Amino acid sequence: MKTHGMNLKLVKTVAVLSGLVTIGCSGVSNPTATEPPTSPGANGVYAVELMSSSPASLPACNSKTAGETAMVTSTSSNTLETCVAGVWVPIPCLVGGAVAYNSSTNTLWACTEGPTGAAAQWKQITLPQGPVGATGATGATGATGATGPQGATGAIGASGPQGLAGPAGDAGPVGPQGSEGVAGPAGAQGPAGPQGEPGTPGATGPTGATGATGAQGPAGPQGPSGPAGDAGPKGESGSLVKSSPEAPGANCPNGGVRIESGLDLNGDGILGVTEVTDTSYVCSAPATLFNVVPETAGSNCTFGGEAIQTGVDANGDGVLEAGEVQKTSYVCNPGCQAGYHDGGDGTCVLTDTCSSGNHDDGTGTCVQSGCAAGFHDGGNGTCAAPGSCASGYHGDGTGICVQSGCAAGFHDGGSAICVLNEICPAEQLADATGTCSPMAGVVWATTTAPSHRWTGVASSSDGTKLVAVVNDTPGGGYIYTSTDSGATWTQTTAPGLHWLSVASSSDGTKLVAGALAGYIYTSTDSGATWTQRGTQQKWVSVASSSDGTKLVAVGGGGIFTSADSGVTWTQRDGTAIWSSVASSSDGSKLVAANSYAAAYEAGYIYTSTNSGATWTQRGPQKYWTSVASSSDGTKLVAVDGGASGLGGLIYTSKDSGATWTAKNNVGDAWLSVASSSDGTQFVAVSAGQVYTSNYQRPITQSFSFVASSSDGTKLFAATSGWPIYTSFGPVP
Repeated sequence: MKTHGMNLKLVKTVAVLSGLVTIGCSGVSNPTATEPPTSPGANGVYAVELMSSSPASLPACNSKTAGETAMVTSTSSNTLETCVAGVWVPIPCLVGGAVAYNSSTNTLWACTEGPTGAAAQWKQITLPQGPVGATGATGATGATGATGPQGATGAIGASGPQGLAGPAGDAGPVGPQGSEGVAGPAGAQGPAGPQGEPGTPGATGPTGATGATGAQGPAGPQGPSGPAGDAGPKGESGSLVKSSPEAPGANCPNGGVRIESGLDLNGDGILGVTEVTDTSYVCSAPATLFNVVPETAGSNCTFGGEAIQTGVDANGDGVLEAGEVQKTSYVCNPGCQAGYHDGGDGTCVLTDTCSSGNHDDGTGTCVQSGCAAGFHDGGNGTCAAPGSCASGYHGDGTGICVQSGCAAGFHDGGSAICVLNEICPAEQLADATGTCSPMAGVVWATTTAPSHRWTGVASSSDGTKLVAVVNDTPGGGYIYTSTDSGATWTQTTAPGLHWLSVASSSDGTKLVAGALAGYIYTSTDSGATWTQRGTQQKWVSVASSSDGTKLVAVGGGGIFTSADSGVTWTQRDGTAIWSSVASSSDGSKLVAANSYAAAYEAGYIYTSTNSGATWTQRGPQKYWTSVASSSDGTKLVAVDGGASGLGGLIYTSKDSGATWTAKNNVGDAWLSVASSSDGTQFVAVSAGQVYTSNYQRPITQSFSFVASSSDGTKLFAATSGWPIYTSFGPVP
C-alpha cells in the first residue's frame, strides 16, 4: 500500500510582463505513470499542460500523457485532473489548496470557497492589465539614404522588422526628472541606465517632409544615430502578481497563500508595497492523501486491477485510514485475447490453465476455492464431474475422491473402484477379504516367453508348471517349460521339430509331446530330458491321465493309447482325420473329435469308457477343432471351427457325451477349449474372442491354443507369432 500526501507548497512570484508570464522558481516535475501528483511543484503551483471542456474530451491516459495535469472547464464547475496508472484522476479542490497555472494561456486558477453550502471549486483569477494606447497611422518606408538631421518625432507607425541589436553601453547616472524641454540633438547612444520615474510627456513636433525614394542600394554600414526626437506619451505600466505565505489569522485560520496584484508603476519588474491594488487568499486545509491498492477480479473490475483511494488526512498522521477515504476510483485490467481467459486473479492465462492458487471450477472458470454446481473435488483440489476423479484418485464409494483405500462398508472392486462389500462390478468377483478382482480370462498379460508360432500349451493341476511347443516355419521349433506360472521360460533339450501338441500329468513331472511327421516324445523329469516314442506320423493331439501313466494320441494314422507312460502304444481306430483328444484323470474315459469324416464331410465326437478299447459316435456332425473333459469324464466341452469362414458354436455335455447343448449364439472359428477339473469352468479361444463359462469378450491377440489349471483360476494361451499370455483371477 502506498500513501501520498498533497500538502500545499507556497507559491513564489508570478509576473506578467508584456504578455509573458514567468514563475519565479524551478518548473514542476511530472509524476510517474503509476503515482498521482501528491502535491504541487516546488514553487507551489500545479503546472497545467492540457485544457478540456469535459472529462470525455480528455485524451487517452497512457504512456504519452502519464503524469500530465489537465484543467476541465464546464458551465457548472472546473476540475483539475491528472493521468495516473491509465486513468484520469481528479485532484481534490479544497479551500486552501494549491494554485494551478497554464503558461501557454497565461491563465491562473485557485481553489476557493463555493456558494453557500456548495463544494469548493477551482476559480480562475483575473490578472490586472493597463489600458491599451492609441495606434498611430502607418508612414511609408523610404529607401535608406544618407542619414540626414534628425527631424521631429512623427506619429507612431506600424512596427518595422526587428533590427540588429547594437552593443549595450555603460549605464549613465540618472538625473532628476526635469520639465520636458525642446529636444536637442541626439548624442551617441549611451549605455542603458536604470529606469527613471516617468517624466511629463513632451509635445509632439511636426512631421518633416519625406524625401524622394532612391533606388535600393546595398545595405551600408550602420550610420551614426540621429538626434533624439521628442518622447511620445508614456504607456500604462504592466501588471504583476506575487504570492507569499499567509500566517494563520483572520484572513486564513490555518494559514495559506496571499496573492497580490497591481501595476508595475516604476517599471522595475517588482511588485512594490505601494503598487499592490488587489489581494486575495488561498487558505490551507488538511492534506489530501492517496492510496493505490490491488483490486481483485469482481464487480468493480472484471479482470482485476487497482483501486485508487483519496481522502483528507483528518488526524494529520500522514496515513490514509479507512475512515478517511472519501472517493475510490478503479484502474481495471483489460479483457483477454482469443485463446486466453481470466486465470482467477485478473491476469490472462492460456485457456485450460489457471493462475497460481486458482483452479478450474469444472466449467472452465478459474476460482480460488470450491466447484461449480454439479461438480465436486476430484481429490487434488481440482473439480471433476460426478462419478469421476482426478488422475491418480478414485471414488471411496461415497462420492469422495481419494488416492487409496475405500470408505467404511466398501472395498476395492478392482481397477481402483470401491464397491459395497460382497458386491463387485461385472466380470469381477470378491475374494475372502472382500476385494474385487477381474475373473480369470478378463485381463490377459504377456509373459517373458519368446515370440513364436506356439501350437500347444499344457499346465499342471495348480498352474505352476507349464510346458509349451513351437512349430515355426520352415525350420520347426523347440519345447519350453516354466516352473513359475509363466513368469520365466526355459528351452528344453528336446530336438527341434514341427511340434503340434503337448500334455502334462497333474504334478507337471510327466510330459508327452507330438510332432508333425515325427514321433511322440515323453519326459519324466518335467522336461529336463526327453525320450523318443511310438511311430513316425502326424501327431496332432495328445492327452494324459493325472498320474501320466495312461496316454492317448491322435494323428493321421488313427487313435493310439499307452498304459505305460508312452513306452508302448496300441492303435485303436482307423484313419479318420482326428483333430483333438482328451482324457479323464484316471485315463478310463476318453473323448476324441474329428474335423472331417469321409469325403471331407463334417465329423463327429467319439467317446470311450474303457481307456480307448472301444468307441461310440456322439454329438452332432460339425467341424470339431478341440475337446476337453472334466477329471471324472462326465462333463465335456467341444468347439466347432465352422466351415468356409462360417463360425461355429461351443457345445457342452453333462452326461459323458450322450447329449450336447450349444452354449453361445455368436458363431466364430473356435480353435481351442480347456476345462476345469470339475467341468464347471471352461474357456474357449479364437483368433479374436475369448469365451468362458461366465462371459464373452473380444480380444486383440490371436490366440491359437488354451490351457487351464484344475480350479480354472489360471489360464494360459498360446499365440501364433507372439508370446504366451496368462490370465489369473477368481471364478464363481
